[in-house]
Amino acid sequence: MFKYLSQKFIGIVILSIFSVVTHAGIITNTATCTTTSATLDSIYISDLDISAGTGGAVEPNLLQNGPYDASSCIGLFNGNDAQVPPLDNNIGEYGDGLLNGAEFTSGPYAGNQLSGLEFINASDLQDIDGDGNATDPGWIHLGDFDAEDTEASYSSITSYDQTMTLNLSEVLQLSFSCEDGDGGGLNDCTSLSWTLATDVDIVETVQDIIGKSTFDHLAFSVKSGNENSDGGWAIYDFNFKDIFQNEIDNGNPTFDSPSAFTTAFVLGGTLDLGSDFGGKGFSHLAVWARDPADTPTDVPEPSTLGILGLALLALRFKNLKH
Repeated sequence: MFKYLSQKFIGIVILSIFSVVTHAGIITNTATCTTTSATLDSIYISDLDISAGTGGAVEPNLLQNGPYDASSCIGLFNGNDAQVPPLDNNIGEYGDGLLNGAEFTSGPYAGNQLSGLEFINASDLQDIDGDGNATDPGWIHLGDFDAEDTEASYSSITSYDQTMTLNLSEVLQLSFSCEDGDGGGLNDCTSLSWTLATDVDIVETVQDIIGKSTFDHLAFSVKSGNENSDGGWAIYDFNFKDIFQNEIDNGNPTFDSPSAFTTAFVLGGTLDLGSDFGGKGFSHLAVWARDPADTPTDVPEPSTLGILGLALLALRFKNLKH
């Protein structure tokens, strides 16, 4: 009982600290999204070598109890999800990026923000900026895909002390293919398939630069329509703690071994705008992964990129190197 009360008290304190630094208004839904609009269909082992341009997904599909709908979603929202300041370090600090609570600079939500707690709990917050307060949600922006493009663009991450930078194109590949458009982009596309593949050496590469990392969420921020339409945007989140635990609970031993968390993976699924956006096509989408810390305090230099090869380490085998 004492342990439970202590944990509850700590959570209240952390939430109170977070609320103190939150000055802008929190935006709220204008309509309701549906979790069935986004799916995770497959997880394969990866033998992708990005530098050599070889490899890819290795059969079989490791998910035995899928496919999975998004664990949760927020939206629909009016306007444009991209109307926030450019990313700074992109290591999950509070106020750096949409899912970390950056304030909108224009549009219907100018001066307002997401809370940073849409898909995580207050006890999941970290002290990435080293100010003594656990207020950092930990979301890393992986990349974007626009309707006019045929390939994704990638973000980079920079350590808090500004001494190390990694372009994420060196360790992962994002690909999207339209299932109901003309193949020339996403303008007329309302349904697409997505793939997120990690380099076979991602664990070694990332650990050499920023230490051990994990991730427990993958999210897609999706914008439909254009600036002059009545489209909108929503965010669909996959909680891998829940997904992997469901696989384990239903007899899949693949994700119940330490080796599963040092293996590069290829993830795949779908995004469908039909029910949520009334059949309007994609404008753009952004991909995010959340990097959880072992504890939300005493983290002078954060682990950063939530790499897929170490997914769910936070659930059973947390051993972060700071």
